[in-house]
Amino acid sequence: MVTLEFGPADLLRCRFAVSPLWETAAAVRCLLYPHTHTAQLPWIRAQPPLSSLKLGALPAMLPEHGYVPDFLTPPPAQRSPAINSELDRVRATPPGRVLAEMRRAADPHASAPAIRRLLDDPAQAASELAGTLHRCWDTLLRPHWPRVHDILEGDIAYRSRRLTDAGTQALLSGLHATVDWADGCIRIDSPSHERRDLAGHGILLMPSVFNWPAVSVYTDPPWQPTLIYPARGVAATWLSTLPHPAALAELIGRTRASILELLTEPTSTTRIARKAGISPPTASAHLHTMLATGLLTRNRVGRDVPHRRTT
Repeated sequence: MVTLEFGPADLLRCRFAVSPLWETAAAVRCLLYPHTHTAQLPWIRAQPPLSSLKLGALPAMLPEHGYVPDFLTPPPAQRSPAINSELDRVRATPPGRVLAEMRRAADPHASAPAIRRLLDDPAQAASELAGTLHRCWDTLLRPHWPRVHDILEGDIAYRSRRLTDAGTQALLSGLHATVDWADGCIRIDSPSHERRDLAGHGILLMPSVFNWPAVSVYTDPPWQPTLIYPARGVAATWLSTLPHPAALAELIGRTRASILELLTEPTSTTRIARKAGISPPTASAHLHTMLATGLLTRNRVGRDVPHRRTT
């Protein structure tokens, strides 16, 4: 059991973020251990052979169970960082931290020549591993990132409404079956046993598509404590677009019927246009019509103005 103790200051420092780097590393683990990631099988089957990715020592840093070096996927400091800025943080990790975390992760493989070489030069190791992750991003995730990003943002929109409608306890206890809130603590059902006072650092909540079905936790300093949980809608990530009901399409048109089907979560005009394969001005015109007829509603959330279906 991992227990994270909250104080009043921690409740004020809860935030959400998405991380393309985390998703990249998790995607590699899906390829390494496909039997535990059945929701990703349609994506896994479409990927090139592992041997073509030239992963080097990276698999030893991404075990199926146990510790993964935190410096490989540092919790994002921004709401939605670019992959290059995240990789720059990996390369800038102090060599002492790189060495300590690699030793902790690679202990069973420490005698392998590839691992020994990394341990002998931790600064070069950080750069080399960052380069491998960058290649994995380009090959495995970048072509699918708009779809994955939409799932992650949709989850955050849902959780934000949950927080507004029902409060922090409902938000935290609803993240995953293994996550619970009781007596001012988040409790995560886990083989490891740890208790940490958040001490005013708050917590970063990060939805993930490729980490499904697991929950992961960062608790070691200097990182902000982070809880990575499966995003809602993961099972539908790789489904083809469903055909619109014929009667609805005849009534309001195929494009508007498609938009209504896509609005399973509150969604911005730009994301609707991308999902429907139409231009943003065209999407805006259709949305305006459906708003006027009561099919949709919208409300501003920060800079976004997501649309949702009415009851």
